[in-house]
Amino acid sequence: MLLLAAACAPLVAGEGSAPESSELDQVLASMQKAADAVQDLSADFTYIRYAYDFEDEKRRVGTLRFKKPEFVRIDYETPYLWHIYISPELYQDYRPDTNVLTRARRDRTPGHEGNETLGIAMSTSPTKLRERFTLALVEDPRLTPEERQRYRVLELRPKKDELPENVVMIWLWVDTGDWLPRRAMSFKRGSEAEAWDGDPGKWPGDTETFLFADIKTNQKLADTVFEFTPPPGVKPVVDDLTASPLPEEP
Repeated sequence: MLLLAAACAPLVAGEGSAPESSELDQVLASMQKAADAVQDLSADFTYIRYAYDFEDEKRRVGTLRFKKPEFVRIDYETPYLWHIYISPELYQDYRPDTNVLTRARRDRTPGHEGNETLGIAMSTSPTKLRERFTLALVEDPRLTPEERQRYRVLELRPKKDELPENVVMIWLWVDTGDWLPRRAMSFKRGSEAEAWDGDPGKWPGDTETFLFADIKTNQKLADTVFEFTPPPGVKPVVDDLTASPLPEEP
């Protein structure tokens, strides 16, 4: 269940490219083996949102925890506190500074602030990725020769338009040491995408990036870590709706 796991130069070509396809299969098999072995996981992360038209970058820092089967806790620490708890049935997020609680059924959880990309990187198995995405190995021209040996870059293109905010593809940088992602990046539609040279740092559109660090697995995280009880007197602003607007950033 776990995958920490989010124009190019694909290593996986079209029909007749058996060696390359075999490499993709081997990568996915290694990722699946790693995912099967992980029962729980914690990681620090940096979230970077880049607005292409305004050349504006915003960052958030936080911690993510995951436990099988489908328990997730996300704690943003900067620029303000923001806590997200996800169980198999329920999605809740709470901002202490505004005392705002948002709650929705898990099957109606909205994709906010990169949560969809983070979820794909952290808690979706390669088997399920194949169901939703067309997968390929791609090259990141920014990587050094040593980094090319260490990382495999997996491209995910949705088979149907189901990702939020016009996301056209997601890249995962997978560390071959443990076969867990160290970076996840989503690419949103850009007006000049056809002229893109394959450098993810030059994508002509908005992007969202997660950088993962200090990854720890199988710590036997207690169920209480993923339980959330609203502070006394706090009632949900939005409860169990198809849309769940969050407060604007300060």
